[in-house]
Amino acid sequence: MARKVRVAAFTDLNQKKPRSVTDNLDWTCEILDLLAYQKPDIVCLTENFDIGHTGLSGEKAAQDLYGETFTRMAERAKLHGYYIICAFVEQRGEGAFNTAVVIDRNGAPIGHYDKIHPTLWELESGIQSGALNPSVITTDFGKIGCQICFDANWPRDWLALKESGAEIIFFPSAFSAGRILESIATVFHIPIVAACYPQCCRVIDRDG
Repeated sequence: MARKVRVAAFTDLNQKKPRSVTDNLDWTCEILDLLAYQKPDIVCLTENFDIGHTGLSGEKAAQDLYGETFTRMAERAKLHGYYIICAFVEQRGEGAFNTAVVIDRNGAPIGHYDKIHPTLWELESGIQSGALNPSVITTDFGKIGCQICFDANWPRDWLALKESGAEIIFFPSAFSAGRILESIATVFHIPIVAACYPQCCRVIDRDG
């Protein structure tokens, strides 16, 4: 059944350097407040949006799920009544994961996706790989999936999401992925919403 879904994505355009995690979250909240006037159903944030130009990376950037990053994004999701895909480094048990947590309209986490294919640099800095099978997350407008950055290079994972029922795939990333996303959208006939750094956000329809 066809439905209209309003999606949004934005990347780091903050001119302040260097900055703290709190600085990044303050700036992100300002943009989220502005986006509320457009009444999106879901907003996708860029990979590791909270640590840009802070000097933090890898395992050293990890936060508990209910740390400052998630808590402040959850507050905004609840305030404005839209979903947020919050992509940050989460400390979970003994491991650190590059994750995308889906926050619902009430500010609650309803699922997450851990990057399956961290880069060599990430692995060396303490980031662990996620489960081999990417998960589909159910929202009130449909089923969604996530892939993160370097995951762009493994088509089988995108196909697995499509076969599991994902209707939109969100892509928080620290690189633009070139023409890969257009190709995947075309081959698997699925829309992709990309929040990429630097300055390369786009919505790609199912025809690429």
